[in-house]
Amino acid sequence: MEDLARDAARLDPTQRLVYEVLESWAQKHLSWRQRDRHDESRAPPGLRLLLLGTAGTGKTHTAKVALRKVRSVFGRYDSVLTLAFSGVAAANLGGGAQTIDSVFHTNSDHAIQDLVGDRLDRLAAQLRHVELLLIDEISTVGAAQLEIINRRLRQVSRVVHREQFGTEPPANAGSFGSIGVVLRGARAQLPPVLASTFLFFGLVRKHRCCSHG
Repeated sequence: MEDLARDAARLDPTQRLVYEVLESWAQKHLSWRQRDRHDESRAPPGLRLLLLGTAGTGKTHTAKVALRKVRSVFGRYDSVLTLAFSGVAAANLGGGAQTIDSVFHTNSDHAIQDLVGDRLDRLAAQLRHVELLLIDEISTVGAAQLEIINRRLRQVSRVVHREQFGTEPPANAGSFGSIGVVLRGARAQLPPVLASTFLFFGLVRKHRCCSHG
């Protein structure tokens, strides 16, 4: 924890903002998990954060420091799932990062269909503790691929809820199974492969270190 505090203190003001946004969300999300997830009047705290910047702006370092804090809040390393389109980018993230297709099989012939049976149970067992998803190289991810990830995580959330509580999940579970989502990359990177819809289509190409919303 001393190393984490030291690294966090060395972040520049913009990087520190990202760190604080993720820390605050994690604490609120943990409280919701522990006390309010059965109350349909209490929606889970949302996190949809876009971390953009050209090479050398500190995106990877900022993400690594912030994710260490999130993991410390939840008390589990597997509370964070880190993905990238390519194996090289996944390796650069470190810490067990995987490719999108290796987890969600978005390139399979039946990717648009919901999982059932053993396939769904295996994915639920793999992801049951995930609270935050970070996807790197987001410019290479098509809208259809992101929607498949959303649907899979919603399925997993329903399975885990039924297993833990024996009841149907509340209607306010939301997108991505109520977990937080961080998308990281740069608008000037490669466009999505074999995708007809580009997530950044029509956006002005500006370069900033970090943005959140």
